[in-house]
Amino acid sequence: LPSLFGPCVFRGHFFTLCVWIIIRCLKFCDAHCGYDFPFSPFGVYPMNSAARHGFHHSANMGSFGSFTVFWDTVCGTDNHFEKAQSSKRGTLQKRKKIDS
Repeated sequence: LPSLFGPCVFRGHFFTLCVWIIIRCLKFCDAHCGYDFPFSPFGVYPMNSAARHGFHHSANMGSFGSFTVFWDTVCGTDNHFEKAQSSKRGTLQKRKKIDS
């Protein structure tokens, strides 16, 4: 319903509405599939990646942005995600050193 609020209020062209709905459906599938595909156009900054959205659902803290992460960055609501990502990177680097 929130995805249709803007197009309904501003009464855009029907074709524009159709394109917008298709983009939103693709974004929804990308964000909720559980995989962070490297080739996904929605993972490009400043868009919200599947990993960020998955963290939002698993930790239930921050990362509220649907398409962009601008307000999450400005308001600091993505701090928990950034900390989790940095600790995950540190753990992976330690494993690589052990395996070497």
